Amino acid sequence: MTPSLARHLGFWALVTYGIGDILGAGIYALVGKVVAVAYDAGWISFVFAAFLAVVTGLSYAELSARFPVAAGAAAFIKRAFKNRLIATLSGVLVLGTGLSSAATVTTAFSGYLAQIIPFPPFISRILFVLALSFLSFWGIRESSRVNIVLTAIEVSGLLAVIAAGVGLITGESIAPFFANSFRGDIAPVLSGATIAFFAYIGFEDLCNLAEEAKNPSRDLPRAVLAAIAVTSVIYFAVTVILQITVPHASIASSDVPLLLILEKAGYTWVGDWFALVAMLAIANTGLANLIMASRLLYGMAQEGLVHPVAGRVHAVRQTPWVGILFTAAVTLTLVLTGGLKTLAQTTSLLIVVVFLLVHASLIRVKLQKEPYAGFKIPLFFPFLGSILCLVLLVRYPLEAYLRSWVILLAGFAVWFLGKRRLFNP
Repeated sequence: MTPSLARHLGFWALVTYGIGDILGAGIYALVGKVVAVAYDAGWISFVFAAFLAVVTGLSYAELSARFPVAAGAAAFIKRAFKNRLIATLSGVLVLGTGLSSAATVTTAFSGYLAQIIPFPPFISRILFVLALSFLSFWGIRESSRVNIVLTAIEVSGLLAVIAAGVGLITGESIAPFFANSFRGDIAPVLSGATIAFFAYIGFEDLCNLAEEAKNPSRDLPRAVLAAIAVTSVIYFAVTVILQITVPHASIASSDVPLLLILEKAGYTWVGDWFALVAMLAIANTGLANLIMASRLLYGMAQEGLVHPVAGRVHAVRQTPWVGILFTAAVTLTLVLTGGLKTLAQTTSLLIVVVFLLVHASLIRVKLQKEPYAGFKIPLFFPFLGSILCLVLLVRYPLEAYLRSWVILLAGFAVWFLGKRRLFNP
């Protein structure tokens, strides 16, 4: 009998996985990049990104309840449009986001490691990817347990930052900050959102665990929305406190911006410990990215969108070992070809395109009016999500578009090979 994925994940494991995937490199490493672009309105960039995440999460929640399969967005789009080309391209784009995100957090990890010990970045990045890939191979139950521990650590680190920062806020500093945050120019806010949105991606990864969840139709929609809600509150608190208590120039120029709050509060001795917490948080995001990408490849093979070899499952570990090897190799390649900001914006651009397609898929499915009694949202939300995605898409830099085109061309190549019947029909 052909091995299948093991169903070990309940609701709380899924919520924890989602929170751990969303938190991490986005807030620990990229908040300074957002502030450098959006200035005092950096926190508004995070709010805009959070709003888009909530609206998109609602579309994912309904689609994951309707179609609880491992291919996630690719399966949603395939079922909505009944078009192999669109489904293949979307699947490759989602895969690209996972791999690009894994490369982003790998780069961020080596940066924090350098704060503790002088270790060659090239070597640390290779070892980081190999270690996480091995854990992804070892088993989803084992990976989930590690995810729970790392999520608790990264949430604790952010709560410590919030607690220290609250003690620095005075009544005189709050009103001027909010008054100066937005001066009528939306362009910096949107440019900051192109980076900030990277901090929110991850909730969509939950849908790729549908075939490892105990009750996906019931638990996935609730887990997606719960993970977005928790992380949005934490991000809002952290960014507002950071910008109220630390000067803009210091935040924008720092590789470890959250550490500035602790240092200002007098906790200078926690520098190495906080860098360790940040590294574990980043590792958690990287683990979730690699798990998602390998399971997505498995799901695409099951859907006949890529070669069936990508769907091979290890007989003992019950994990997609071919997909894991592929994702590790591509991630290592990406790590060597881009900096932190470029990788983050490329990931963000790719996922916004996918989100646009997901919203369009839900609109199409709803308009078909087929009988369905599960989780539903009003048609207004996927329309609103589509508009927000289009607004954000015009704000990305040229380099991010060029990298995305490479991935898109790879998608066309996969589709062409499938059309020639080199894959499953």
